[in-house]
Amino acid sequence: MARIVIIPSIAGSMLDNKQITVTITPITPEQLKEISNGAEIINYIRHPATNQLLQQLIPNMRQAPSPEYKILASDVIIMVSLAQRAPVSGQEVQVQSLNQLVLYRVSVLSS
Repeated sequence: MARIVIIPSIAGSMLDNKQITVTITPITPEQLKEISNGAEIINYIRHPATNQLLQQLIPNMRQAPSPEYKILASDVIIMVSLAQRAPVSGQEVQVQSLNQLVLYRVSVLSS
């Protein structure tokens, strides 16, 4: 089974100077739960409230040992973002419900 990697966004540093093509598809919390069933799940999100909600949905998730991630075509990549940004840049957002998150499956088509 493929490894599942949860990220907050796609950063240039993840590309390792490679050109890639990706598709980004919205998914539901239920789909994430299905995808993650029995898989190794590594979480690169550091926002505590978001992690708490994700942990309820996918309890076998573990925190990444380092903040660095390089995109691998073999990984199942899930991108998790807030549905609405904070009104002030840098302001802490209180995340209390999965409805406040948007989930995407990122598929690497070429690398």
